[in-house]
Amino acid sequence: MIAAPESAARYAADLAAALPAKKAEYWRYNRLAALRDGGFQPAANDGAAIAVAAAEGPVLTFVDGFFRGDLSTAKIAGVTVARALPEVTAPVSGDGFGDLNRKWAAPVHLTIDPAADPTSVVRLRHITSAGGQASHPRLHISVVAGAAIRLVEEYHGPADAYFVNGMTTLDLATGARLELYKHQGEGARAVHLTQTAAHLGAAAALTYFVLQTGAAVARNEVTVTLAGAAAVADLGGAYLARGHQQLDNTVLVDHAVADCRSAQIFRGVLDDQAHGIFQGKIAVRRDAQRSAGEQLSRALLLSRRAEVSTKPELEILADDVQCSHGATIGELDESQIFYLRARGIPLAMARALLINAFVTETLETIDVPAVRDAFGAVVGDWLATAEGAAA
Repeated sequence: MIAAPESAARYAADLAAALPAKKAEYWRYNRLAALRDGGFQPAANDGAAIAVAAAEGPVLTFVDGFFRGDLSTAKIAGVTVARALPEVTAPVSGDGFGDLNRKWAAPVHLTIDPAADPTSVVRLRHITSAGGQASHPRLHISVVAGAAIRLVEEYHGPADAYFVNGMTTLDLATGARLELYKHQGEGARAVHLTQTAAHLGAAAALTYFVLQTGAAVARNEVTVTLAGAAAVADLGGAYLARGHQQLDNTVLVDHAVADCRSAQIFRGVLDDQAHGIFQGKIAVRRDAQRSAGEQLSRALLLSRRAEVSTKPELEILADDVQCSHGATIGELDESQIFYLRARGIPLAMARALLINAFVTETLETIDVPAVRDAFGAVVGDWLATAEGAAA
């Protein structure tokens, strides 16, 4: 449901103010005309009935950016849900869309304590109920000292155009562990802009993986601050785009103290006239000695009209570090296709096998079999559609 007209007018002004300047460095690859011209209006929290699929395991549901307790698991061991943020939250980028989210979000704070089951998976289900809407989900997740949890963040919506501007902040205390897996499966005309900002204490460990397949325009921004000694952040993802889709992964890791490790490994598959973007930065401060940082972006182009923009960065102020970055862009290997076809495998199937192998190498880094299989099924469906059309 759309909010009242006076709210819509105020929202239009706030959205216009949020749009980045034309020369903004980290937005120079992004197409945002759909936001300027879409006429999106803020969603209302009306609590209307909505059909959702039955969930396997514990789930927390958000509709149009608002938490819905009636569609969520009533009690999850070790997880406390509050509809307000703590006074101190993890840092965020502070750009215009972050400000827009803070103005229009109905924030929810999740506290994870040691009673949480570190082997189970809790789903965070984000649903847009109708087109024309703008929603602003905002989550702050605090993982207390010694606690551990696995979360899956899912985004889905209708075929009509809509806008999701989300913010998730993570605060990992000493020795806390969080595995966060995200599937961006928005409707084909959606605009999806989300920020995830994490602050890691001593010996904390964050595993983050994003699979992007949906939306017309999507930007997944991740900022991690390694603020405690021996903190570890493993960040990865895969994106698959076709048609005129534009999928962006922008990642910044800040090594603020010594003896921390980080990795950024992303792979993309692009067909037709799709555009993939990877902007990754490793920043090592002057006192962050013995830091280790790895960054790698690989993209596979299935069409001569597809495009990839990469911007890898290292900013190193310390002298005792082990940091590297790299980016590769290529096409399917014709010799491998010939090898498979010589053994009686049709062209479409041969292509699908090679693409699947390229993506699966990244999915295999997911340690949770149920999540790995679910993401693998999404990739399989995408391949079946793409290669079926090609055949």
